[in-house]
Amino acid sequence: MPSGKKTHLNLAVAPDLKGALEKCAGNEARSLGNLSAVLLEWGFQQLQAAGDIVTLMRSPSVPRTKRISAETQEQLFTALRLILERAPSTVIEEVARKLSRYAAEYGDEK
Repeated sequence: MPSGKKTHLNLAVAPDLKGALEKCAGNEARSLGNLSAVLLEWGFQQLQAAGDIVTLMRSPSVPRTKRISAETQEQLFTALRLILERAPSTVIEEVARKLSRYAAEYGDEK
């Protein structure tokens, strides 16, 4: 996708987002413009692969069920993903024990 020629793109973002991007750019030893261009190109590739924004924003690993809303499912899987990525191993082990217990309790069809 990147070519030798470039053109300017203006967009407005929330001040908090700009600040976070500037911090990230500094950590990456990049300019804000360079970081933004890399993110935009990567995001556009993801959008093309997904086909549309709704599909892109939906977590691909989240199984769908009609028992609870899609929003609740997304919240549960997002929370679990954050725990797995950031929590200490003792917390992860406790979550695994609890989920296994619930799976055993509710897993059998009645």
